Amino acid sequence: MEIQSLIEDIEYLLLEDRIQKLPYDICLKIYKEYLEPRIFYNLYKSIILKKECINMQPNNHITRILPIILSKHLVKKYFYENSLEFKWSYDLHKINKNKLFIHYKNGNSFSCTILHYIYH
Repeated sequence: MEIQSLIEDIEYLLLEDRIQKLPYDICLKIYKEYLEPRIFYNLYKSIILKKECINMQPNNHITRILPIILSKHLVKKYFYENSLEFKWSYDLHKINKNKLFIHYKNGNSFSCTILHYIYH
């Protein structure tokens, strides 16, 4: 799904009378639990198709988005449950404290591990 299309869908949902009449905290809950994880996941899927990711360059777009993904609990949980390569890489780097690419910084190793699982 194209990011612009997704943004338009979200804007439409937020403009609907039914959503606007809901209390702010419920709107925020809907966004945080259902929309935000999917937005980041769709962005992630579009990023892994870029040439720099296919070539597994260490400072790629995934390296820039991973700290945001890891900082948002529900987004991280969604990735962990829906992306096998993310789950494997997360387990290796964050739980087992190992690095597949030992000469890279942690963030670069984490992103390249994800790409390694995808492309090799």
